[in-house]
Amino acid sequence: MNLEEALHVERSKEHVQTIVDYIGQDKDRFAKLLDLMLHGEDRIPEFAAWPLGHCGVAHPKLFLPHLKELLDKLKRPNHQAVNRAILRVLQQVDIPEDFQGQAYDTCFEILCDRKASIAERSFAMGTVYNIAQKQPELLEEVRLVLEDLIPHGSAGFKSKGKKILKAIRG
Repeated sequence: MNLEEALHVERSKEHVQTIVDYIGQDKDRFAKLLDLMLHGEDRIPEFAAWPLGHCGVAHPKLFLPHLKELLDKLKRPNHQAVNRAILRVLQQVDIPEDFQGQAYDTCFEILCDRKASIAERSFAMGTVYNIAQKQPELLEEVRLVLEDLIPHGSAGFKSKGKKILKAIRG
């Protein structure tokens, strides 16, 4: 399968799943899809983001070797689909200790950025909380920011935030 051509065919759940199935656990195929998302031209990064996010959730071991590059990508202006895909996976994977500080700081900024999309902020919230659970001194900071942000969020954002607050408070 020519991934770049496949990304232009259509954007549907079924087609994304076809691409995810094609990638499977193949490191080279995943690297090609990742390269298209990180360095593709025109709308290719946006189109590659959706299947890449689902590949990363299905096979996080493919995602982890590229963690530094992906965290760096979040610090630059991107289409929200690219950020959403990276953040979707970050909240699902066990982030190695070496990257937890960078991931926490980056995701905390996104969580607090009212210009970011609801999905970006929600996925960032999950990542921030997951890291804070491993570093309990951060839980108070997470609690304070969530208490401030929840009243102004969407229904889904509020629901996720309240669940996290409930878990923090015990």
